[in-house]
Amino acid sequence: MRELRRVGTTASPNAPVSVLPMRSRGGNLAKFAIAAIAGALLASGLFFLRGPRQDAGAKQASVTRLTLPLTPIKSLNTYSLSQNFAISPDGRKVVFTDGAGSLWVRDLQEDEATDLRGTECRGCNPVFSPDGEWIAYFSGAQLAKVAVHGGAPVTLCDSGEGSGGISWGPDGYIVFALAGARNRALMRVHENGGKAAPLLATPVDADTRWPFIIDGGRAVIFSSKSLNGQNYDQGNIQLFDLETKQTKVLLTGGGAGAQITADGHLIFARAASLMAVPFDAKRREVRGQPVSVLNGVAYDAASGAGQWSVSTNGTLVFVQGSAGTRRLMWVGAGGQSVAAHPTAGDYYDPRLSPSGDAVAAELLAEGDDIWVFDLKRQVKEIVSSPKGEDETPAWSPDGQRVAWATGADNERVIIERRADGSADPKELWHGQSHVHVLQYTPDGRSILFETESPNAGIWILPLDGSEPAGRPLIDTPANEALARVSPNGQWIAYVSDVTGAEQIYVEPFPGRGPRIPVGPGAEPVWARDGRRLYYRASGAFWAVDVSAGNTFTPGAPVRLFDDLFATKGNRHTGYDVAGDGRLMVVGNTESERQVGALKIIQ
Repeated sequence: MRELRRVGTTASPNAPVSVLPMRSRGGNLAKFAIAAIAGALLASGLFFLRGPRQDAGAKQASVTRLTLPLTPIKSLNTYSLSQNFAISPDGRKVVFTDGAGSLWVRDLQEDEATDLRGTECRGCNPVFSPDGEWIAYFSGAQLAKVAVHGGAPVTLCDSGEGSGGISWGPDGYIVFALAGARNRALMRVHENGGKAAPLLATPVDADTRWPFIIDGGRAVIFSSKSLNGQNYDQGNIQLFDLETKQTKVLLTGGGAGAQITADGHLIFARAASLMAVPFDAKRREVRGQPVSVLNGVAYDAASGAGQWSVSTNGTLVFVQGSAGTRRLMWVGAGGQSVAAHPTAGDYYDPRLSPSGDAVAAELLAEGDDIWVFDLKRQVKEIVSSPKGEDETPAWSPDGQRVAWATGADNERVIIERRADGSADPKELWHGQSHVHVLQYTPDGRSILFETESPNAGIWILPLDGSEPAGRPLIDTPANEALARVSPNGQWIAYVSDVTGAEQIYVEPFPGRGPRIPVGPGAEPVWARDGRRLYYRASGAFWAVDVSAGNTFTPGAPVRLFDDLFATKGNRHTGYDVAGDGRLMVVGNTESERQVGALKIIQ
């Protein structure tokens, strides 16, 4: 990386930039205006990126700030849990994931990005090989690679629920993080494929992600946090020595996605800022305290996913953003969105009350908690306790209670409490398996939940206490998840990867019966009247009109609008549907949304 030099106050992403132009028809890259040089960062940045070390008194290198359009696509993937782009080691190419989950490569000397066909994925986390000729990424439950110029993807190994980051080392090995609910570890596989071997097991009460290989493959830096209510801004950055098998803490105080630069700095994301601290490669320890080098970088503290990437030659690419700026949004049939509640924050899994007057959602703020937001009075009330990761809320049919899943003290628990926060929380279920609450059944007698033992499966928990452990409802060798029962209680929609890709199916409820395919997609949600099924697929929201009485008959899928809104991951449903057909989503207003271009500092 170009040397980091102290130059003033913290850098801002809002400094003037120029748009990276299209190449001229004659094939030569048109000259672009340098809109931000060293002087701009002298006024706005604590550090700036410069070339090789210069002699004392020599003129400092200029710094160029650019905007890179994503032409021809409209937006990046909006998954909160993944890093959605990367820059090649030589700084000449950028790979990114579009809203449909396909990989694209943009050569900075070309007019447009190229679609790497066949790379459909969710939570891809793409990364270049050291020579820049290949791209590794998560493809469903597998780690795969594809040549930078296209061609058939090559499966390297099974990765389960990867999505926790990938690093490709110069020694020919790839390290990736398992970040699933039941498997959390650092894994290692050869770049030519084979069976992945565990590199570092993660404690049962911790989450480990964002590996970065250093020292020629002899050590790995990674990020870790406790599962007992912490986010990555409360975690630490550690180093694992492959030879001694020892782990040491490099930094406490939060941060994720750490890398070591060529000139000896450890850089990482914390609270929507890039931080830097000198790193002693010989002693493998940091020197001094981290300082902010760039504010306003898109970052998700729950997963530690930061939307930034830096090349070996020092080119930095990032998406502008800030912590806690997403909102609960109403989206109409044409895709127009308006804020539904004034409180901005990191929201996940919004669920509308039966009356439609309130929303229960996970909110990452002082803690990781379930809140109820009154949409009429525009007030909010916390309903969960401050300890643990509280997620996936669901409303009782009468709108009086909310249930959710929580994790604390190395155990998962399903909790129920009155929606107004009165009365004490009630434990409904506990166990070692990671669970998500899906839904109360329409009659209010049971709760559907999703567990992983060993694959994702759909279980039912009677609330009369007759089966305190619950029982499997749809549990096969494939992964079945995200189930929703129709309002009349006769049908259940869910997602399965039995074919190798995520598909939506509907079958009778509560007994098993013929499985009826709806189509590729995820996150199915029934309309309140049961006559339509909504879902997400191929970078858009879709709906299919259905007849769901004694028989189920789906109509033709209809594309509603581009999916420019956030979701926590592939075991979460990031929206809900109101009685009037509007969608409750998590995202930003049109004026706040900046996902159609990448920022570059050279």
